[in-house]
Amino acid sequence: MRSGMTRLLLSLSLVAACGGSSTPEATITAPDAATSTPLPPIPSPPPAGSPADAGVESDGGVDSAPTPSPVAITFLDSAGREITEQIVFEAAEVRVSGAAPGAKLTLSARLRGDTYESSATFLVRADGTVSTRQQAPEAGGSYSGVDVDGLFWSMAPTDPALTGFSSTDIAVRAELDGKSVSLAWLTRPFAAAGVRSRHVSDNGLVGVFHTPASPGPHPAILAFGGSEGGLQGGDTMASFLASMGYAALGVAYFGSPGLPKDLQGVPLEYLGKALAWLAAQPEVVPSKLGVMGGSRGGELALLLGAVYPEVHAVVAQAPSALAWGDAWTYQGKTIPGIMRYGTPQTAVDAQGRTVYLETPAFEQALAESTAAEIDAATTRVEKTRGPILMIAGAADSLWPSCRFAKVAMDRLDAAGHTATYGDEMHCYPGAGHWVTPYGAGLPTNVPQEFSADGLLYSVGGDGPGLGHGDRDSYARLQAFLARALK
Repeated sequence: MRSGMTRLLLSLSLVAACGGSSTPEATITAPDAATSTPLPPIPSPPPAGSPADAGVESDGGVDSAPTPSPVAITFLDSAGREITEQIVFEAAEVRVSGAAPGAKLTLSARLRGDTYESSATFLVRADGTVSTRQQAPEAGGSYSGVDVDGLFWSMAPTDPALTGFSSTDIAVRAELDGKSVSLAWLTRPFAAAGVRSRHVSDNGLVGVFHTPASPGPHPAILAFGGSEGGLQGGDTMASFLASMGYAALGVAYFGSPGLPKDLQGVPLEYLGKALAWLAAQPEVVPSKLGVMGGSRGGELALLLGAVYPEVHAVVAQAPSALAWGDAWTYQGKTIPGIMRYGTPQTAVDAQGRTVYLETPAFEQALAESTAAEIDAATTRVEKTRGPILMIAGAADSLWPSCRFAKVAMDRLDAAGHTATYGDEMHCYPGAGHWVTPYGAGLPTNVPQEFSADGLLYSVGGDGPGLGHGDRDSYARLQAFLARALK
């Protein structure tokens, strides 16, 4: 029988970048170059109106060649400009023109190379157009309500065995009276063009440094994953941040050669060395440093903000303002954490499998802890020399991240920190543990669960809650980093 704290660490070990990915085992995330093989090259989309390329099935589905028609599909960015390529986490409107007013037009979407699909039917407006930014679909599609992202996040795998996908390029087909009348492709890379990266091993660090294509120096962010360990979580975040215009160092802090094997006794000084390395780079503005982490990494991000005065912005996803276990040390001493762990609940998923819900175990641990124990384990977030952004899901079934974030928010409010810096906490209804800014634009109608140590764990939430939370948190992150670091 595993100990409670060991189970805690295992239960928070996500198969994707911890702190958020709506796509467990999704192969689009930035890989750990030391252990992963590169993705095969993705062929270019076919020209608009031509048959699908040989790498994608043409079985009468989304990728089929359309019947000749005046109907045209275009993609528009947030400024209303027509695009054929756009970074995956930016919202893209699907606009149809040339259709008969009053007709019912069905839009179907499909990821290249994988059977992830969505569809929605719209009433064509008087000017012959349909707009996903301005219109809600008819009942019965894969999403409801006016939602520019609806066709994107509501894609679901047609094969239940699929847990990831090999491309984020998307084909959208328009259909009238059961006939395909238009087809368009949108190329959606996960990293912006020109982002540069290099591995870092200086001073015992295990990391990858990503810099934007634009000339620097840039504000910079230290990024790290959660209790999945290794480099993948931090590397994924850092690539995402560089695509947003920030220099970013993604690091492992345990579970890689030369680092602690487990999430136990990790010295904060190791992350302090990473901050110093980042500040010394010529591509970086040393006075504008932030940190970003998810889940146990969100716990770490809040600690670093409280300890290191050079940190001027903290982004914590599905975080905890309470330390758990004996994960962290500082100046040779273990940072006090809550050592209790309760009993998780179980449920049965749609496939009849037993799934563990860990949130009740954390709630029980808090209920059984003394006020003194809770106080000792609480991070003094009000010592942070800059604003804090916390993102969490109200339906988190892995741990109660909204409650844990509120512990931090209450301290910030009481100390006047929020009034000074404009701290933010966003708890998204219907979203679970995987809500994250870099999930925006990705399919969320997938099982919100993962396997570890032979057991199945629920992260909570549903597709719509996660899709809306991902999109809103991306917009919040953009605004937050712009005011905090730029």
